[in-house]
Amino acid sequence: MKELVLHCRDSYIFKEKTPIGTELTISCHGEFDFHNNIFISKVAIIGNRFRRAGDLANFIRSAPVANIRRIHLAFCHSADFYLGSIAAELSRIIANTYVVGYAGSVTTGFLQEDANDLFSKHGHGPEYNRDLNEYFRVFKHDEPQNNTFDVQYHKIEFLNGSIKSQTNQIVTEYSHIYRANSRYHQL
Repeated sequence: MKELVLHCRDSYIFKEKTPIGTELTISCHGEFDFHNNIFISKVAIIGNRFRRAGDLANFIRSAPVANIRRIHLAFCHSADFYLGSIAAELSRIIANTYVVGYAGSVTTGFLQEDANDLFSKHGHGPEYNRDLNEYFRVFKHDEPQNNTFDVQYHKIEFLNGSIKSQTNQIVTEYSHIYRANSRYHQL
């Protein structure tokens, strides 16, 4: 069961118990940039402040979550440039913890505006967690075709700075579930 850890105006973080330990998921806007012709991966996490991997690692270490075994970076460009990505760098900093990221743009099924609305009405209550469990999914950012999402996305899992696995996943979901509730957005 997914449980909210932190809600911000521009992001949310939740934890989930898994057979190998706790998975921490960070859903926010991600982007990349070049500085002096060097790729820099960044993540917006609190108050639209961009955080690099080191800042993000410090933030995660301060979270009230024990036994984190996997960190899921559910935001755009988190695995772009593979070993030069924020996901790879975070996996080097937080050793022996799997870090999952995505190449390119991705979308979730839990719109930030809906998260903000739920939080303002219910706080960290069961209603928020119920909707989080029901609607949170990750998709390749693409407009639905024929009323369905049926697209591939490239998910990459890192451990200690190395690629452990790569997956091109095909996700088919009926878009009326997401469109009717306006719960999909580009990250």
